[in-house]
Amino acid sequence: MNEQISPENNNESIKARLEKSVGNAIVINCYTSNVNDLQNIYEPQIYGVMNKWNNLYFDYVLTGIKSDELTQYEQWLEPSIVWVDSISEFRTLIKESLRIGTQSIARAFNIASAATEKGLDEHTSNVLEHENSHSNISESLGMLPKLGIILFRDFSDVLIPAPFVFTTLQLGQTPQDYLEKRIQIASAPETYNTQIPLSEGDIHNINLCKKFLGELEKTAIK
Repeated sequence: MNEQISPENNNESIKARLEKSVGNAIVINCYTSNVNDLQNIYEPQIYGVMNKWNNLYFDYVLTGIKSDELTQYEQWLEPSIVWVDSISEFRTLIKESLRIGTQSIARAFNIASAATEKGLDEHTSNVLEHENSHSNISESLGMLPKLGIILFRDFSDVLIPAPFVFTTLQLGQTPQDYLEKRIQIASAPETYNTQIPLSEGDIHNINLCKKFLGELEKTAIK
């Protein structure tokens, strides 16, 4: 008989994997002495990493050839990523990564952590609602969403978690079909009117997919 993994043990497993990835967090080249500047300074670099991944993956979708650059980039990213298999696990992962991030900010800036369990729960719910909208649309379109978090670290050891839903090309799927569905998936927070609106990454993906679709249409006309 196979043993069932209890929710408690599963949560501990997620926490252990998250702690391991902390040591492999991607170092971003920035520093600030003002806690209020964190978002404005760090987000462009974080979205830069995520957008490059998407750009390389879209090239693979269009050409059908996985470049060495994409393979190497994914190998570089992998140690900093924690993957999970369900929305309930994603909730745990998001909450615990936010907890670690908040604690690191308090240490770096020598301030008392303002995070309470209630505050963490509320923030987790808002982030999960946003990411789950991507996942729901993806599943409704017959795609297979992958749920995860990439951890980033700055020079002050501030840890910044970046939750994401990544949708891979399905066997036999055409580039046009994939790009059209990726637009719907990226637009999901707007479709569901989530508390956290479209991110810069979402907007980047929408615009990029539209650009590539336009190029495919021009090629088809020729």
